[in-house]
Amino acid sequence: MAVTKILPIRSTIQRSVNYICNLAKTDGNLLIHSEHCVPQMAGQIFHHHLDQCRAGGNTIGRHLIQSFAPGEVDPTTAHEIGKRLAEEILGGRYAYVLATHVDRGHIHNHFVWGAADMVSHKRYRSNKGTYHEIRNVSDRLCKEHNLSVIVPQGVGKSYAEWEADKQGTSWKTKLRIAIDTTIPTVTDFENFIKRMGEQGYTIKRGKHISFKAPDQERFTRAKRLGAEYTEEEIKSRIAKSLSLKEQKAPIQKEQTQEPTQAPPQQQQPQPKKPTPAPKQSPKTPPPLEGIALWESIIRKTDTAEIYNLMQQNGGYQHFIDLMTESRIAHETIDNAIKANEKRIAA
Repeated sequence: MAVTKILPIRSTIQRSVNYICNLAKTDGNLLIHSEHCVPQMAGQIFHHHLDQCRAGGNTIGRHLIQSFAPGEVDPTTAHEIGKRLAEEILGGRYAYVLATHVDRGHIHNHFVWGAADMVSHKRYRSNKGTYHEIRNVSDRLCKEHNLSVIVPQGVGKSYAEWEADKQGTSWKTKLRIAIDTTIPTVTDFENFIKRMGEQGYTIKRGKHISFKAPDQERFTRAKRLGAEYTEEEIKSRIAKSLSLKEQKAPIQKEQTQEPTQAPPQQQQPQPKKPTPAPKQSPKTPPPLEGIALWESIIRKTDTAEIYNLMQQNGGYQHFIDLMTESRIAHETIDNAIKANEKRIAA
């Protein structure tokens, strides 16, 4: 299994090369390969070819990461797969450096190449088409070496990010849960922003609303979570939640409305007769007070039962973990269905 992720480089490309060629990460430089350049001067060579490009742009190179599952491939095989991947996707037209890292729990390849095509003097264009080509070639090479293949969501993930999503520990998964659980409790979008802030999130508002959890390094744009998490869709979901509450309110009001009482009838005065002292009886609350008391007892009973049930089954955190696992399983099945529908349509 190999998961791929591609990133743009807009400055200090030599620093990226130096990072991937770290001695401690590459088994003493044994797992480094380059074409049309040497790693120590790769940045200068990349810029030399860029100066000959006919079109401008601020992207000077690309950084591709190809991550393998733990224990599924040895460093030498991963390095050979990386060389074949670079050969097929770059076709000998771009100068690049490849380094295989072995310092993590999973082996992964890093590729850094200059954006300039040495033959046509055009810039490398990264888009959905080129990314899918990279992923398809990577999957084919994995199959040729009897490695498992997965289809990552979105535009690609590192193995660590894919594993975090699987375990429900990624920032995006936690943010989805926070948004989903907050929407039913708020009255409007501003109230939603306030509640998210109370949960520790830093919110950045602009063209696209973004959130950052405590200890998270970068903001996450809400639209990256899926179509249901854009600012417009969140507002729509809040409005739908309020509409449902308003529809339930009249029903509850009718159920708790005080019954009308007939006016007392005037009676003819009767002659007074000695009567025994009335027996003391407990005070009966008025109808509305009795209903409110009953509802209060029921709510407390339900809450106590729910709390006890949660404690008997691992506690609150275990409940959150189960909810996260269920959501991820639902998303996985939904993605598989969409993928099958696309294949059938094709």
